[in-house]
Parts: sequence; structure tokens; C-alpha cells
Amino acid sequence: MSSLLNRFSPSALSGAVLLALTGSSATAQEAVVERPAGGAYTQLFGGVGGTGTTRVQQQAVAFLPEAAGGPLSVNAIGTAGSKTLGVAGLNFGYEFSERCAALSRGWAVRPAAEFEVFYLGTTRDVNVLAPSERIPEHNFDDSFSINSAVFLANAVFTVRTPWERLTPYVGLGIGTTYQSVSGADSLQLDPPEAGINHFNSRTSATDWGFTTQLKAGARFNLTERLWVFSEYRLLTVDSAQFTFGSTQYATHVPTTPWTVNFGRTNQNLFVAGLGFRY
Repeated sequence: MSSLLNRFSPSALSGAVLLALTGSSATAQEAVVERPAGGAYTQLFGGVGGTGTTRVQQQAVAFLPEAAGGPLSVNAIGTAGSKTLGVAGLNFGYEFSERCAALSRGWAVRPAAEFEVFYLGTTRDVNVLAPSERIPEHNFDDSFSINSAVFLANAVFTVRTPWERLTPYVGLGIGTTYQSVSGADSLQLDPPEAGINHFNSRTSATDWGFTTQLKAGARFNLTERLWVFSEYRLLTVDSAQFTFGSTQYATHVPTTPWTVNFGRTNQNLFVAGLGFRY
């Protein structure tokens, strides 16, 4: 009996130890949420933001009669103040394998390429003034409802950290923005012309603008393929030119179509969303 115990105890002991280690390893693996691996992914997001101040220039020619001095060039300039806006969109990306993994234990950089499209909506109000020797005051109160579709290609760099669930990242993008204005209104305050919208024959216009973006954020991994994220974006849209209709009223002198130029605009955006890997 003693010889049998001596013969089989080492084997039994080894098996027990191996089983215990295997069980401990499985338990530890179940307790850790794996960080997402590389591959294709999609993110849905929404948020709010604010526009920076923007220089606005409004131009046309008013065909005053010769008795009143003949045609009058109108060149009104003002600054549109900051305004809140809404954001909603999605992107599609591909994250590549890790780079610089040997820089430090637990740290690495993983690059990704993204294409995204998102919507921005806001209303810009501005008071523009056209100095003239012929008219002491030529002051307009303008309002523009602007809906924009932003198309960007982004380069994103995520940082692997020792904290499994947390993945900070930075990115930069380049692309274009399609801006659509509807219901534009231009009311002359001085001299007062109540009820006259100087854009009345066409109150809508569109234009495209070169766009760049910087962003920084972090995502929190829920599972190996699912995460939530939050980020800040600085979006810069280049100058845009909108052409509205001429002023056409029986009680008002006719004008040429009105051209309104918006200068370069910086927009601060704060978004949050959900991402998943295929």
C-alpha cells in the first residue's frame, strides 16, 4: 500500500497543481476585459458645440433713380457672434497593428484611418453696416439658418496603456463641408424698412468649404468589441460665399442678387458615442 502511494502521489499531485493553475488562469482571463484588437470598426456619435465669431460681408447694387443719385453699391460688414450648434454623425475606420510597443512596458501606439460624415446645425445672426456718403445710416439685421454636412478623412493614433479598459487617442482630419442656408432674412434697420426681406426672391443658398479637424478623446472598453467614447474636436471651416436673390417688391427699388461672404469659422465640438468592431 505504501509503495502504491509513493508511486502515484507525485503524478496525482502534479495533476492537481496543473488543474488548479488552469482554473486560476481561466478565472483571471474571465475577470479581465480584453482591449479591442485591430480591425474594421464603426462609431456613432452626437453632441453639442459652439461657433467662433465670424466676419460677414454683404454686397449688392441698389438701382436708385437718377433723381436720388443713381445706382448705389452696398458693402455692409459685421461680425457674427458665437452660437451653439448640434452635432450627429458616424465614422468608419480601420485600426492597424501596434507600433512602438517596445517603448515602455504596457504602452504602445496603434494607428487608424477613418472616414466620417456628420451633421452640424445652427443659426447665425449678424448686424452689418454699410457706410455711405449718400445715406447716413445703412444698417441690416441678418439671420441665416445653416445646416452643414462635414466629410472628413482622419488619421487617428490610439495609445495602449497599462489600464486595460482605457484607450486615449488623438487625431487629425482633412476634408470639406457642404453648407446649406435656408430662410435667410435681411431686414434694414436704418433707414427703417419694416417687412422688407432684402433676400426675398431667393432665401436659400449653398457652398462648399475646405475643412480641417483636430480631435482628442478617450474610449472605455466594455467588451473586446464594444466601447463608449468621449472627445473634443476643433473644426475649422474655410470661408464661404452665398448668393441670395435680389430684392423684389413693388414698394422697394430693385437690386442685384445679394452676395454674403462668411469668413473662416472655428467650431468647438464636444461629442460622445458608441463604437463596435466587426
